Amino acid sequence: MSAPSGGPPPGTSPEPAPGPAPTPSLAASPKAVVKTIEVSVDAEHAFRVWTERIDLWWPKVGHSVGGQVETRMAFEGTEGGRFVERTPDGREIEWGVILVWEPPSRLVHSWELGTDEQGSAEVEITFVEIDAGRTRVTVEHRAASMAPELWKKLAKDFSKGWEDVLRAFQAYED
Repeated sequence: MSAPSGGPPPGTSPEPAPGPAPTPSLAASPKAVVKTIEVSVDAEHAFRVWTERIDLWWPKVGHSVGGQVETRMAFEGTEGGRFVERTPDGREIEWGVILVWEPPSRLVHSWELGTDEQGSAEVEITFVEIDAGRTRVTVEHRAASMAPELWKKLAKDFSKGWEDVLRAFQAYED
């Protein structure tokens, strides 16, 4: 993500930018996938783009249930609100419920896609300003109460998915 400057036209999804892949944290455990990037905006701006403009930068083709550019993504910006996908055919898919809403530094939501009665997962996104106009964004996708066998099966896909999502976020110019 660079400084404000326009962004892609509505209804388009930027391709992930070439460049360094988001890096896993050394603190990652077998029950968590952790990815980190740095963006060239302050934490408040990064949080707003993640939560209010997710529909403009999220890589929907390949990273949504609908799988189409026309798919819409949204956060209902409050604790208890939802992270939802709205497909072109009118379906609404709840990806999770917001557990912690602390602008501009932290967001935690449950993760319901790919989970079932075997337990739950959650995602924590933190925004830490590391100097003027630079922010470290960290995504930690953790197993919570998910069965270890299911987590082991899904963690590799979550890791690759978050790399793609963070690249798209980093490439987005708004």
